[in-house]
Amino acid sequence: MDQNRTNKLFSWAGVLVVLLIIVVLNFILGLGVFRTRLDLTEDKLYTLSQGTVNIVKELDTKVNIRYYRTEDKDILPEPIQVYIRRVEDILNEYKKRSKGKIEVELLNPEPDSDEEVAAVQDGINRNTLNLVESFYNGLVVQCLDKKVTLPTVDPQQEELLEYELSRAVAEVTSSSKPKIAIMTDEPIQGGPGAGNPMNPMGGGGGTPPWYFPQLLERDYEVETIPVSTEEIADDVDLLLVVHPKSITEQSEYAIDQFVLRGGKLIAFIDPKFYFGQSPQANPMMGGMSTNEPSTLKKLLPAWGLTFTDTQVLADAAFMTQLQDSRSQRIEEYRVLSMNSKAFNDDVPATGSLQNMLMWEAGVFTGTPPDGLTKTSLIHSSNRSQLVAPSQQFANDASKIKSSFRANGKEYDLALIVSGKFKTAFPDGPPTKEAEGEDEDEEEDAEEDKPAGEQLMEASSENTVALIGDVDMLHDQTFLRPMRNPFTGQSTQTMINTNMVLVQNMLEQMAGNENLIKIRSRTAAQRSFTKLREMDEESDAKFRQAAEDGQKEVDDAQKRLSEIVQSKGEKVNINNLDPETQRALEETRETFAAAKKKLRQINLDRRKDKEGLLSRYKLANILLMPIVVILVGIVMAFIRKSQTAAK
Repeated sequence: MDQNRTNKLFSWAGVLVVLLIIVVLNFILGLGVFRTRLDLTEDKLYTLSQGTVNIVKELDTKVNIRYYRTEDKDILPEPIQVYIRRVEDILNEYKKRSKGKIEVELLNPEPDSDEEVAAVQDGINRNTLNLVESFYNGLVVQCLDKKVTLPTVDPQQEELLEYELSRAVAEVTSSSKPKIAIMTDEPIQGGPGAGNPMNPMGGGGGTPPWYFPQLLERDYEVETIPVSTEEIADDVDLLLVVHPKSITEQSEYAIDQFVLRGGKLIAFIDPKFYFGQSPQANPMMGGMSTNEPSTLKKLLPAWGLTFTDTQVLADAAFMTQLQDSRSQRIEEYRVLSMNSKAFNDDVPATGSLQNMLMWEAGVFTGTPPDGLTKTSLIHSSNRSQLVAPSQQFANDASKIKSSFRANGKEYDLALIVSGKFKTAFPDGPPTKEAEGEDEDEEEDAEEDKPAGEQLMEASSENTVALIGDVDMLHDQTFLRPMRNPFTGQSTQTMINTNMVLVQNMLEQMAGNENLIKIRSRTAAQRSFTKLREMDEESDAKFRQAAEDGQKEVDDAQKRLSEIVQSKGEKVNINNLDPETQRALEETRETFAAAKKKLRQINLDRRKDKEGLLSRYKLANILLMPIVVILVGIVMAFIRKSQTAAK
């Protein structure tokens, strides 16, 4: 009896000691004396990436980071206070990793203080909470006379924090920016309202500039040149070709020579640039599409490749759910929500991508000649096929789904070609063709040939990247407007890694590759791969029955029309002869029965999907409690056995 009482006292004492230790540790950690964190996130979002570590270790000049943040806890909402501590933590990590090369100043810009004056001079935004209160939360990265300002460090963009900081450090410590030329005739710098596919009425004062060139200007010197350009300047490090639908042989020759002399090339071509069509032809509003395809007719064959500029990829594994003009759900196989299964893990530019959106993309086939190799960047699943581009989007989607038959092939939607390139113009530079040339004009044609000696082969190895979609560059495919709940300011957030691919390719071919390792962790959404697969399995079970049911409805409707039309244009249905009346009634009954059968099939399909989803949710909800209960039972059994042994 005394022994049991003693055991109970020791047990209670042990519990009290553990509680006391927890309270003391919590108090010490709450003081902020130790800034140690345990990062349990899957992608280690709270641990500096290797790219950042490399950047700060390579610093040979002092970098100063001034972090302006309001400290008044009485006015700051709790989420902002938490985020400010998070920023301070990561700045402390930068400081420790740099071994003294990065200095961090924490400044509190109170009203009418010297710190507030400094914040305004550094370009830090004053964020309004309400009519009376406001706060600062921005920072400046400076090295010597170069500085980069982040006017507002937005809590809603937390996943971009490390990238923005490391990009700023890399920018202020670099001697110069690489130069990029964007060859395109698309209104990427803004244009008239007629180019806005999301404006069905064709109104408005013009389209805004695309976001992606603005994004590139932070790290590169960027200029835009027309597709008709016949000579690429020597100071261009990388050429970005975007939808060259009207490209001439002279312009392709200019690209050919640019690549042979060592220039880097990334080309976005497309069988159907959906967001490039006129508003009157908006397929989501039922209009007809007239958009032209783009390709590189001379260069691709020289590299052993062909491009499907008359067909687009449809993929059941990566299909996207859209809404038509009547807010009806559409399962669109030509709009591809790519997940990690589509990306090549062995290439730095795509190895860590999580999701992308591609819209009616084309595919590349073929084998490069000796001396060149190709490497896939993005590929389809084997549940895909090539189909015609959209004409009337909503109608096409249902037809493609019902007739879809995967051919078991995986297609390349983006790839890189590497090696020692040879010219695509072995017979010499092209000349401009003119109608009605006479002998004098033929003599003058020699003057139209590009100046300079033609390069026939590259002196060293080079790399060319090819992507079969232009829509992925358009704001509509990767940006979502948002409003900051604390300041009320409008902002935009990236919803996928479309731009991550573009920036990674640029960094890999012309920039700082360390930023790739950071940027690839910034995906905002994850694809629900398992749920998508379950949804597709459910569809497969009912697809044939649905097709048969729809055929019965269509046949009955066609028979009804034939019966009525056989009696002439002015027939009165109430005065038909008995035989025709009987046939009409029988067909109506058949039609009604077919419609009822089809409705039941669709109802069963929805129930099956809902049942799968419910079971999946239930498993996720109950799994952890069951594990805890089982562990508790096992521990109780072990403890009871030990007690019995005593």
